[in-house]
Amino acid sequence: MVWFIDSLELLGSPTNVFTIVDIFTILVLSTFLCFIAALTYKYTHEGISYSPSFVHTTIMFGVLVSAIMLIIGSNIARAFALVGTLSIIRFRNAIKDTRDVGFIFFMMTIGMAVGTRFFSLAVILTFFVCLLILH
Repeated sequence: MVWFIDSLELLGSPTNVFTIVDIFTILVLSTFLCFIAALTYKYTHEGISYSPSFVHTTIMFGVLVSAIMLIIGSNIARAFALVGTLSIIRFRNAIKDTRDVGFIFFMMTIGMAVGTRFFSLAVILTFFVCLLILH
């Protein structure tokens, strides 16, 4: 089994910049931190328009951004390709509350920090912003 994982690493990463342990660390940490941020959103939400699917989507969004940052790495060509790809996506739902936009950016920031391996920054940022929101 170990040889299979090692061969997967060689196939999946032509430059061997990250390992499978890195991938799991990034995915688990971004999921955990985004979950904490989502709980903060749920606890502090004061409107009648609470949507559980929005909360789930923001968690998923943070995890996906961390994976995207891992894929991009320091490759500028991948970054421009990603911008071109994402520019064709059009969101059909209007966001009614500006606070929701703030939480989307919050999750995106968590994902970017974790995906670029700034783990301490991501943890401190998450707890600092959550405390800021709670007060």
